[in-house]
Amino acid sequence: MKENLCDDVIRQPKFLTKEERAAEAIRRRQEQVDAQRRVLDEERKKQDEFMKAAKESAGESACVDHESVTVHFNIFTSLTLFY
Repeated sequence: MKENLCDDVIRQPKFLTKEERAAEAIRRRQEQVDAQRRVLDEERKKQDEFMKAAKESAGESACVDHESVTVHFNIFTSLTLFY
């Protein structure tokens, strides 16, 4: 009899209070923001490495158009993220 009572208690859904739901929503949103920030940091790091390699291959005396390289790199990384 006691085991059946425990099983019934376990099976019942736990209803969250308004404050608990709000706290859970904030926690989930923070996890999303952290994940997005990690992705952006990784992309920025790749872009910095790409720019460094471009400068090294072009030589210090050659002029590298930073905006053009950045645009091409952003297009390349956005395409590779989806495939």
